[in-house]
Amino acid sequence: MPLFRLRSLLLGSPLPTAGLGFEKLSKFKALATFAPDALSSIAYANQEIFLGLAVAGAAGLGYTFTLGVVITIILAIVAFSYLQTIHEYPSGGGSYIVAKENLGVTVELSQEEFGLFLRDVDEGNFQMFDLGWIADYVDAQNFLDIKFHSASANNETGYTNAEVDALLEEARTEQDGAKRLELYQQTEEIIVQDAPWIPLYHGKSNALIKPYIQDYFIAPFVIPNLRYVSIAP
Repeated sequence: MPLFRLRSLLLGSPLPTAGLGFEKLSKFKALATFAPDALSSIAYANQEIFLGLAVAGAAGLGYTFTLGVVITIILAIVAFSYLQTIHEYPSGGGSYIVAKENLGVTVELSQEEFGLFLRDVDEGNFQMFDLGWIADYVDAQNFLDIKFHSASANNETGYTNAEVDALLEEARTEQDGAKRLELYQQTEEIIVQDAPWIPLYHGKSNALIKPYIQDYFIAPFVIPNLRYVSIAP
């Protein structure tokens, strides 16, 4: 089968450029266009959740059905939300338009060169900003203490909570691993309630590796990926 016919069979006949402005999608078809955003922003960690349960063994796998039901319900709520948006804004309504008209929120976007952006973040020139963090080592301290202690140079939001500071400082010198983990869990609960951050997504890296490349792996923290790589003879 010629490539053109196969493409037409899968994607349909091409639309003339002059008619693109008049092409309309039904609400049912438009939902499929919106759906990838919901899947990427809400359900991005499903696989990682189940992998984590698999590592926990049989006891962890017992929660898979319950979590699957919860995730399905969340996606159903998201789909219903999109249906409402399509109904109320048939000509198009992104997050900004919906928030402005229903919540009275007006947002002014500022795009800057990255070095200037980091300077403005450090100087507190933004009410909100988008920034990420990758663990330097696998430990709760690398997130909680570095990003949320009031005296930390990496606390870009300027978040301050005396109880959080006290728990983090106690965890720094705690020798008992279980007690230390409990302190970080208490800290996390307070931070989640205070909500100085709005988590948006968790990035994931993929790589294609030739069969003769050995010991290449993508670590969940910052280390040189090629440190242990070798080429098979």
